[in-house]
Amino acid sequence: MEVLLVGYFPETGAIAELFATIAASLAVSTRVAVLAPEHLSLAGAPVAADFRFPFSSRRPHLAVVGQGLAAHRAAQELGPTATLFFTQHPLNIFASRLLRRSRRVLWWHEPEARGQARRVNSLAYGAHDRIVVPRSDRIVVASASVRRAVPDEVRARTFVVPFPRPTGFDSASTRFDSEPTDLLFFGKLASYKGLDVVAAAMEELADRGITPSLRVLGAGDLEGVAPRLAALRRTGSSRIEHVDEYAPAADVASALRASRACLLPYLTAAGSSTIAIAGLHQATLLASEVGSFGDFLVDGETALLFPAGDSHALANQIEAVMTESPRVEGLGDRLAMMSTATFDPMEVSDELRSVLLDATPSTRLGRVLPP
Repeated sequence: MEVLLVGYFPETGAIAELFATIAASLAVSTRVAVLAPEHLSLAGAPVAADFRFPFSSRRPHLAVVGQGLAAHRAAQELGPTATLFFTQHPLNIFASRLLRRSRRVLWWHEPEARGQARRVNSLAYGAHDRIVVPRSDRIVVASASVRRAVPDEVRARTFVVPFPRPTGFDSASTRFDSEPTDLLFFGKLASYKGLDVVAAAMEELADRGITPSLRVLGAGDLEGVAPRLAALRRTGSSRIEHVDEYAPAADVASALRASRACLLPYLTAAGSSTIAIAGLHQATLLASEVGSFGDFLVDGETALLFPAGDSHALANQIEAVMTESPRVEGLGDRLAMMSTATFDPMEVSDELRSVLLDATPSTRLGRVLPP
């Protein structure tokens, strides 16, 4: 067996979607086995072996006892050439010891803590980084800015491979066809995604006589994550809708098509899947110039950018959309072209395969070879 993909993640979310995309595309050219939660849908990925274990974020120990332990031992018997630990999860400590005979590769999503995790979780993830990172033969990150965040002692063996465009987002449902909106935010709600920056921008725009409508499409506690936006929504003076669910891919596509612009006001950004999804639908993108967003997007070329946390700058960019400024023309088309070239799953899997199997990495866009 050439590659074993190992992941621990909840039933829904971007991590599960990206893992399934990588498994499907990598399996086209490589003998791939998957060791993952039993709820993961691989959507017909042609994997050579599939080992599943029960998993819950509330009861993660289920992954390594009983049926879970049997699945891990069965995967060990394959003797994979390389094992990719796709999530930055404390259970990697257990799995990396069990699979120590193979080359160990960690896809390190967040070398810098966002400071949101509860203390017990922070301790667990800190232990992961102290134990798994030094024992990893190679490390993969999704963008150049994330690579700059890894410690100096492991940077030489850290490679940049972008997240592939998740599958399933190209086809749109009709859910929002009759409910257009000016602005759209999509994704699971979290404080680092900067929704209160949007609230401040909308308050400033109201003073200018501009009142865009906003749809927030994502599961989470809006009051807890973005109290300023929640308060603005309660006043009724702003047209703010919160669709509190982790929407299916086809509904996200529908929402993108029914909006004038898509907002990515993140305060930190370590991935690119939101850019890739927006690009599929030629969205006019307004994004903070931070982390991975700054790596892949060019202001005035593929998006309208603004400094992270700068509500005044965001208000100016929203006004450009609402007044149909010439600066907005063609942004969606150029974003689509960049997205197609950069986040193609098959191209990404070719680069990842080189890193996993110790082949000569591709130099496409100069991303994979360490600088």
